[in-house]
Amino acid sequence: MVWLLTAVGCVVVVIPFVPALPTPYGTALVGTVAVLGCGTSAAQALVCREAAGERRTVPDLRLSLRGLVLWALVAAGVLGGAAWAVQRWTAPFVRGELVPEGRAAVVGELLGWFDRQVSAGLFGPSFAQWYWPLLVSVVALVIGGGCAALREWPARRARLRDPFAGTPEGEGLPQLRNTARVFLSYARTDEEFATRYVRALEQHVRGVWVDWQGIRASEKWRWKIFDALRASDAVIVLVSSNSLRSEWCLRECEEAIALGKRILPVLISPEPAGSTTAALRAAGWEPLAEYQRLTMSGAADFDRGVRETLAFVAQEHVWVDLHTRFGEQAHAWRASGFSEGLLLRPHEVRIAEAWRAHTPRTPGFRARRTAAQDEFIDRSRIAGRLRARRWWLGAVAVVAVLAVLTGLVLTGQADAERQRRTALSQRLAAAADAQPYAGLVRSSLLGAAAYAQADTYEARHAMATQLMRVNQAVSVLATGLRGIGTTAFSRDGRVFAATFADGRTRIWDTADWRPRGSVPGQLPHDARRGLSRDGRRIVVSRGDRIEVRDTRSLRVVDVFRTAGRPSSSGVWSGGLAGDGGRVVAAAAGSAATLVRDVTHRRDVARYTCAEPAPNPRGTRVWCNGPDAGTLREATGRPLDVRVTRDPNAAAGKSALYGWTADDKPVVDDHHAAKVIGPGGHDVWTPDPGRIPSAVSEDGRRVLLTPFGTTRGDDEVWDLENRRKLGPVPFEELRKAGLHRDYGAMEWESRIPAMVAGAPRHGMRLAALAGVAPMSSTGVVHSVDGRRAVTLNDRGELTGWRLDGHGRIVSRLPAPLTTVAANALSPDGRTLAVLHRKGTELTLVGSADGRRRRAVPLTGTGWSVAYSPDGAHIAVAQTVGTGVVTSVGPELRTFVEIFAAATGRRTATLRSTVRPNPKEAPGTLVFSPDGRHLYLAFTQESTVERWRLADGRSVRTYGSVRENGYLDSVVLSPDGRTLAAADRQSRVRLWDTATGRPRRGTKDGTSVAFSPDGRTLATVSGLSTSVQLWDARTGVRLGPAFDVGEPGVTVVQNLRITPDGTHLLVVTQPLAEFNASSLWLWDLRQRKRVGPRLATADTRAEPQITPDGTRAVLAGGGALVSVDLDPAHWQSSLCRHAGRRLTTAEWRAAASGERYPASCSTP
Repeated sequence: MVWLLTAVGCVVVVIPFVPALPTPYGTALVGTVAVLGCGTSAAQALVCREAAGERRTVPDLRLSLRGLVLWALVAAGVLGGAAWAVQRWTAPFVRGELVPEGRAAVVGELLGWFDRQVSAGLFGPSFAQWYWPLLVSVVALVIGGGCAALREWPARRARLRDPFAGTPEGEGLPQLRNTARVFLSYARTDEEFATRYVRALEQHVRGVWVDWQGIRASEKWRWKIFDALRASDAVIVLVSSNSLRSEWCLRECEEAIALGKRILPVLISPEPAGSTTAALRAAGWEPLAEYQRLTMSGAADFDRGVRETLAFVAQEHVWVDLHTRFGEQAHAWRASGFSEGLLLRPHEVRIAEAWRAHTPRTPGFRARRTAAQDEFIDRSRIAGRLRARRWWLGAVAVVAVLAVLTGLVLTGQADAERQRRTALSQRLAAAADAQPYAGLVRSSLLGAAAYAQADTYEARHAMATQLMRVNQAVSVLATGLRGIGTTAFSRDGRVFAATFADGRTRIWDTADWRPRGSVPGQLPHDARRGLSRDGRRIVVSRGDRIEVRDTRSLRVVDVFRTAGRPSSSGVWSGGLAGDGGRVVAAAAGSAATLVRDVTHRRDVARYTCAEPAPNPRGTRVWCNGPDAGTLREATGRPLDVRVTRDPNAAAGKSALYGWTADDKPVVDDHHAAKVIGPGGHDVWTPDPGRIPSAVSEDGRRVLLTPFGTTRGDDEVWDLENRRKLGPVPFEELRKAGLHRDYGAMEWESRIPAMVAGAPRHGMRLAALAGVAPMSSTGVVHSVDGRRAVTLNDRGELTGWRLDGHGRIVSRLPAPLTTVAANALSPDGRTLAVLHRKGTELTLVGSADGRRRRAVPLTGTGWSVAYSPDGAHIAVAQTVGTGVVTSVGPELRTFVEIFAAATGRRTATLRSTVRPNPKEAPGTLVFSPDGRHLYLAFTQESTVERWRLADGRSVRTYGSVRENGYLDSVVLSPDGRTLAAADRQSRVRLWDTATGRPRRGTKDGTSVAFSPDGRTLATVSGLSTSVQLWDARTGVRLGPAFDVGEPGVTVVQNLRITPDGTHLLVVTQPLAEFNASSLWLWDLRQRKRVGPRLATADTRAEPQITPDGTRAVLAGGGALVSVDLDPAHWQSSLCRHAGRRLTTAEWRAAASGERYPASCSTP
């Protein structure tokens, strides 16, 4: 147990000085090092303890200063050198300057892991500095000294125990051999007996002092005798008639009695034996008469006398040994002039106190403590207390100084590191949106890395910008592609397939974009015909073989050979019928076409048809001949449709542009778009001066482009109803960034608009912008428009989800049309909505937009509010009184309160405001404690307050004479201040307790409080200028800043996020009443964060969840949910990228900085 306790002690000493212990792995590492480093010391201390026990009963417990220094210096040197080596070896890896490969990659990962552990710790910022090894050396110096001090700890604790407690005399204590020192007092005439006696005793005790052995000729023999007496454990006096006459024998006895020594008189001559006591008193030795005597006057008494002498010496030997030691130390202390350096140490004082407490009470023991010993111990105890107090005061002072210095160093380091990380964050954020554009994936990673360094405005702006670009991107399907073959969705959009440059076709399940696998071979030239309608079958070409496979099991369903010679490129024409039961196939450059029945595995027909292009259902085939294009039944029967080729057209250019929903070909017939019916009849030419540019995936619309002398914009036509839907102005495409004259590097920045942009007259923007099917770059949409796949010039194939769910903004269908007011429950799960002129309260889930409950109202609902605990919902309503005035019917205002859980009406609050035909209740708000309810009256320009306990109206704020049309009313978080903004851009404040007006600001049509209630934000709708105010003093806080375009937009609403750092603003174009845009602004920087986050087809009133992570807008038949949590933004960008930054990308953006190990926050 001793070595274990020592090891644990070492760990306790080591851990506070370790620079970094951010993970359990770091703690385990330090613990292992401490056990290995200090375990040896513990074992050595145990050996020393056992060895010390044989040498002396209570050895000296003082540690060697030389040993402490040696241990500390060795530890400092070893660990400082190791720190220098690790720093030197790790730097190239962590900065991305060296990329290990193969087996060396393991070493790189290990060094990277070590760097992350250290850099995340207390002294992490120092790791990259030149003084890092020196810092480690200083720490190691402290640790080494601590370990050296702990070497003696087990033995020290063992020796400090009470030597008299718990053990009977002699049990468990060291052997008595050679433990006692004896002083022999005798007369010179008795030297012969004394010599024999000494020889008998020397075999059993540590030493016997006699004057013929202990005094040299040159020494002062008197002082030597007294010193020997003090150093002896027992004094034996040989009593004879000669010694009774010796003056020095008497003086020796008197000195021994004064020193409190144990004295044993031994009678060695028969003369005084008759009356020993009388003889002693007669000779003046009366004090010695009280001591126990031993008679050895007879020859037969010698051996017995020696044994009894040894028994006398061994009696209470521990107490006697300490008596001798303390006596010598007390004499030395007094002789030195009471020097404090000779006093006992604290652990020795504890032993001395135990020694005094256990003074033997054995009859005849006679040994006693002296006054000098008691004084010495008392002075040692007092001095020890003073010394400990001075030591603790000094230690506290040193620790305080070190703590202050360490705090200054750490503060300086932290500030420097914070500045470095902030600068790096800004640098990475700038690189994320640099020109030329870095790319969707790389920019996402740079934005995430910027936030990982520091939560700066620039990092949030970069992440928001990138997230809006990849809002509906699901994942990167493949990377490193150098071009791609053909790609297609199944008509139901559930399966996507793409042919790669390696000649294999890969298949994905679009529900979660999980890869199903790959098959050898290529899709047909028109890849849309490579998959059946339900995506269960796929057809590919492998040389001269055509294979039909099941897309789930990848098992071959049918295989056959084409009729013509296969092309070396593997390109072929044809495809699967919609039901997957028939294949039309022809090799590239061959006119031999084969029709195959896949279900029965037999050939149906063979005929001449160059580059066959079957319709979606596989019932008809367009043949692209050298002179003209013709139409056939899939079985080969010709149809009376022929379109002569333009001799100036490029070789291989087909006249066919697509198929209508009812299987009619859309062709370019001599620079005119035509839709040809069966048998060549029912030919429709939408516009003779326009040629087809693209046919929608569902065959319902066509994009026509002017040709020749025709001027104007592109137009979209309805193929079903044969009418023009509208133009697509080039200027509109240019503003959307979709003009045709962009370069390769600009293409990727336009991908989000191509993919997720709202269709124009039912046509996707990719078709409107003239984007070709995928080759090196491109976009392909599913037929239902709910999914898309893009390929950028960096070889990244990305899957997109267009069903409303997004990474930062989701637009979910919901039963919400013309929303008049809404309120979010305190738990953020339910949205209560009132429709314009509606008599029903609708509750929908804020996460999914699903309708949960409809609560009927008594009148027409105008405003709604949740109680702070979410248990109740209040709805302000109006109902006719039956009185009709010249202006209109009178309306009475009241408030109904419903139980949120059941929708049951629990109370009705009557207003004291007189009925008014034009009255429209405004904002409704609960007090923070839920005891009161406030309602603004627009026409009256007043605010009424009810006490909910009894439903009584208790106070009215404002006056009808002010006539300002109150629209916006908010309550401070503490409920003490009421703020109201009217249409005259006036903001008024009231004390809610007294109703007295407070100092108000002069400009504002919308108002919002910060979460702490100290700041008030106001905005004037026409000026779009936001001003911050001190809510208590009314003083402006900095200059105003515009959040919209004056004269173009108005600010409809604003909210401050729960953390008080950002402002959510809703703007509305002056020309469009029911169109709102949501923006996020940083209040510290007073800058916009990212682009426009969301739009709503209504006058939106944003609601923010209590935790500030999400904003919700309702209206236009949808629920718009906006993620406001930057941590979610970062993780979403990382998931989109699906990888981390390469070392080359990192060096290009942040050369010399620590390479991030992963796409995560530190």
